[in-house]
Amino acid sequence: MLTTNTGTVKLPPADPDRLSVLATLIFRGLLSPDDKLTILTFQSGAVGRYRELPPTQASIRDLRFDQSTPFTGPLKRAREILSQSRLSSRRLLLFTDGSPSQDDPLSGTQARALLGFEPLPAGTLFADAAAVAKQPFEVLSLGLSANVPELKQAQQQFLAALGPVEAINTPQEIITGFTNALAAHLQSRPLTGQLDPGGAYSFPVGKYVTEVLISMASVQKMPVFSAQLLDGGRPMSVKEEFGDNGCDRPPCHSYRVMRTPHDPNIKGRLSLRLDKAMGKTAFGIILRYDLLADIVSAPTTTRVGEEFEVVARMVWHGRTFVDPEFFSTDGFSAQLEVGKKSVPLQRRSDGNFVGRMKAEELGGQTLTVRFKNLWLDLTASAPLVVEGWLPLSLKATPNPLSFGSWLGERLSSKRCATVSLAGSTNADRVSIEAVGSEMPDGLRLLSASPLVVKSETIELCVEAPGCCQNLQPAPATRILLRGKHPHYHPEALPLSVEFSVGKTPFFVCYWRVIAAVLGTLLFLFVLYGFLSPHDFDAVEVIRLAKSETALQRTTGRRLRDLPGGKRGFYRNARVAFDANGNTPGRLKDAAIIVRATGSEPLIIVHGTVEHKDLRTRKWEALKTPLDPSALRRGVVYRSGDTYFRLG
Repeated sequence: MLTTNTGTVKLPPADPDRLSVLATLIFRGLLSPDDKLTILTFQSGAVGRYRELPPTQASIRDLRFDQSTPFTGPLKRAREILSQSRLSSRRLLLFTDGSPSQDDPLSGTQARALLGFEPLPAGTLFADAAAVAKQPFEVLSLGLSANVPELKQAQQQFLAALGPVEAINTPQEIITGFTNALAAHLQSRPLTGQLDPGGAYSFPVGKYVTEVLISMASVQKMPVFSAQLLDGGRPMSVKEEFGDNGCDRPPCHSYRVMRTPHDPNIKGRLSLRLDKAMGKTAFGIILRYDLLADIVSAPTTTRVGEEFEVVARMVWHGRTFVDPEFFSTDGFSAQLEVGKKSVPLQRRSDGNFVGRMKAEELGGQTLTVRFKNLWLDLTASAPLVVEGWLPLSLKATPNPLSFGSWLGERLSSKRCATVSLAGSTNADRVSIEAVGSEMPDGLRLLSASPLVVKSETIELCVEAPGCCQNLQPAPATRILLRGKHPHYHPEALPLSVEFSVGKTPFFVCYWRVIAAVLGTLLFLFVLYGFLSPHDFDAVEVIRLAKSETALQRTTGRRLRDLPGGKRGFYRNARVAFDANGNTPGRLKDAAIIVRATGSEPLIIVHGTVEHKDLRTRKWEALKTPLDPSALRRGVVYRSGDTYFRLG
């Protein structure tokens, strides 16, 4: 009967497939000979009763679901057994297809008290990681709710107060949940999946694996299946157990558990093969590593604000575990934790890990080192007592502190000064810092944080920006020396400062800009000098003769081939001729000059120029002053006794 806010309803058994029996058989088969297993079952009739079941395969298969679920008796007996045990690891597993029954209506808070656990904080219904860490043993609950929302909610409200809860409603969930839970308990690597009849799953087995544990369960009801563990295709010798969960009408859900030792000094690859089965099976594989976390050295007491060092390691078979490949895969990390603060541990060549931290809170605390990857979570803890603040008294010389005088530079410039802390108390043990107060705009105090104290001295620097104006300290400008933690701030030691930074000279500040502008202009000037002058066409010619008849017979002289016929730096191509048609050495001796332009060449004649009138056939002088553009290509002209034609 399930009572909720909406009333009381009668529910059918939530585990008709006897999955809790299947889970118990698998769990029993996975235990090592060194493990001790006690099975407690519910016993109706009166509050506080229970039944202790022999941990044998036969007695587990014979379990019948004919009782209600009065939790008081089993929980009290579980506390007695686990509290009296001296084994290093203790765990309570709860399998239930119900919630506290009406003949023993326990709450989660009452259940915690029966197990000897501390009450949860007010308003808290679930045991978080912090609460579980304080418990004398761990509780893992597996609830079968047959996907009935009301039952699942009731189970969660009750079981979550004790620790983690997993819902299992299929054999696959049993295998996955058990494999992950047991692998976490053993700090080993889990692998899970499904196999079809005749199928195989291949998996690597690395170094340091001491044992391989395998659990399998049929996904559907079917006769017992057969499976083998293979190494290179050859069957391996394994210790195994198999059977079914003893249902009333076979076939039932069946299972098989195998375990085999492994040489931890070699790597290998094994295969799990499902040889004969009438359906799919779920499988879980645990690669057992037997790794431990260990604190090599750590302080037992320290003071607030004081830095302390912890050395830790991973241990394998009593030896420091050193394997760079292991540390670089699967997201491996190492952390030092105190309260809510954590810092990474740095690995050394000898395999040890070192971390440094400063205590921040007073009182007794737990110091924890944690080695973790995708499947591993190893921890080792030690008590740490944090005492009060270290007294800090600072004395500094010189005071005032002078940084000198200098001119500002094109880039930022800095000046440094050494400060002696002689006579100070605990300046080398407490982290101290320097803070600028009322510093001029643009001036910056440079210092390490925390300050590095060497031989009772520290170094402080100020930095002026590039191309700065005049900078002087204001009357209230100070450098404050103080403990870095806010606790020490009220006792800061002020240092007066002296410095003078002159305005950066204009040329010093901008000489690169000026040089760049001038260089650009020079480049453009040179580039223009090469590109702007005009050149003659490659076929451009001029004809010169002493008579009009001779002009018609003479061969044209190509301008480009004549002296000056090619352009120069900032000079257009130009060709000069004297009265005899020769090229003179000086332009002032030239009678005719032909100069290249962007269009038609210009013909410059120093004397009178005549052309023949086409109507009268007489030579006539052109009007002066003569415009050079008036002389056209293909027309015969005469200057003195020289006849010429362009083209």
